[in-house]
Amino acid sequence: MMPTTTALLARQSTLIAIPERSFEQRVAEILAQLSGVRTLVFAFSRPASFWKDLLKTAGEGNGKILFISLLQFNEKPSPNVVMLSKQLDFNEILYVLDTAITSFHPENVLLESRGIMKLYHDRETINRFFAFFSKRVNLAGARVIYCLSKDLAEAKDPDAVTVDQRLSFD
Repeated sequence: MMPTTTALLARQSTLIAIPERSFEQRVAEILAQLSGVRTLVFAFSRPASFWKDLLKTAGEGNGKILFISLLQFNEKPSPNVVMLSKQLDFNEILYVLDTAITSFHPENVLLESRGIMKLYHDRETINRFFAFFSKRVNLAGARVIYCLSKDLAEAKDPDAVTVDQRLSFD
């Protein structure tokens, strides 16, 4: 069952574990729920254009959503999309996060990822990244929502990142 917008926005931090077979559908549903509020989206599993097209098809606007997308997708520049120059460089991601928080002032920061992080970083590095990412977002007064594939969510040390709410889809 999909969490309601109220449930998503009631907590400062949420981790949502999503099965691979329904990952795109579930993330698109969550993005649609958040499309009315300023949301910063780190798109790691699909290009920003993919998520923007799904929102458009669903009849949702994406004017309040700023996407951060990986360079590997070779997207063309477009409004509301910032491209990362390096492949999953956590330092660059955190720099872009700080810049976006300062200039965009998001109410929510959503990070969607499948197992790609495990290709570039070990478990300890990923856990440290999530901890720092969460702290930075929360210090800015925004909510953090992690939409992770179940395998990545389960690979993380549950004690490494404190979230207020953990949800899982079957």
